[in-house]
Amino acid sequence: MTKVPLSIGVVEDNDDLRDSLVESLVSYDYEVVGAASAEDLNDIIYQRPLSLLVLDLNLPGEDGLTLAARLKRVQPRLRVIMMTTRTAVDERVRGYEMGADLYLPKPVSETELLRIRRLAHVVEEIRVEHEIIRRRREWRWSCGDRSEEHTSELQSRE
Repeated sequence: MTKVPLSIGVVEDNDDLRDSLVESLVSYDYEVVGAASAEDLNDIIYQRPLSLLVLDLNLPGEDGLTLAARLKRVQPRLRVIMMTTRTAVDERVRGYEMGADLYLPKPVSETELLRIRRLAHVVEEIRVEHEIIRRRREWRWSCGDRSEEHTSELQSRE
């Protein structure tokens, strides 16, 4: 089976930071696109679906929180890493509520970001496993198999 490369979008209005992140991620053989704003990303995302979005919150036009929430509604499996100078607890909580899988205070080193994308793969594998377990449970229940044995077996796997 051919492995599909991770497609990453970087939305950052600081040109130097965006270019540096894109270049670094490309060097690891990822498909990476950079955008300076949500509006720029809109033009890209319809041509190329993304697996992971790394974004700043303080963007011109549509902000990163709104962008993340909008894209997660359309593509729920999209993983979102928010990078920002907003570090208050209520701001981080709001970031998670709006769709962040990870919320990182700036500055974020490229080395740290590259390690985190490995975590994104692991998180996705876990989500897939849990979805398989959930579907098996639903199927068993729909077939009338409601025994405690099957239920407790499935719950122990979760």
